[in-house]
Amino acid sequence: MTLDGTHSLLSLASEVVHSLHTHYEQQHQTAVTAGDEDSEVDVVENLNDVELTLKELDPVYWKGLVDKRLESIGGFTSWTATELAHRAKLQTRITALLALGRIPKAFWVVPEAVKLWRKSRRAGGEDTKAMTEDAELDLLIFLSENRERAELFRPVYVD
Repeated sequence: MTLDGTHSLLSLASEVVHSLHTHYEQQHQTAVTAGDEDSEVDVVENLNDVELTLKELDPVYWKGLVDKRLESIGGFTSWTATELAHRAKLQTRITALLALGRIPKAFWVVPEAVKLWRKSRRAGGEDTKAMTEDAELDLLIFLSENRERAELFRPVYVD
């Protein structure tokens, strides 16, 4: 896979997991509004799992989420600007993408995100673009299914 293809896959992975995060945030708000503590606890656990995946795939987005949440209580993430810059580098994010199976809970987060993504996309039909995207989504699921698969792929950078 070329850098362009890998970057495209990374962008798709980020979008898919972002959409799942948004979905759970909406469920959380509904549970809070309804006063349903059991549902709220379940949704918060799901949000935490999704955020573990977001932290690796899109660290800048993750830091923004956490900082916004912590701002209300006077806290902030402990990442320095240098650490954030390192985590946000395309190479670092691609390495995390190829090692999805090592991210705790990604084995359920990614398939769930893909299922939600496909469900929302179905109205678009089955053209060549959708078929290509389906293949990429299947690859994301494959990469996330277990830790051993993280050993199958390594990024190779040529200067």
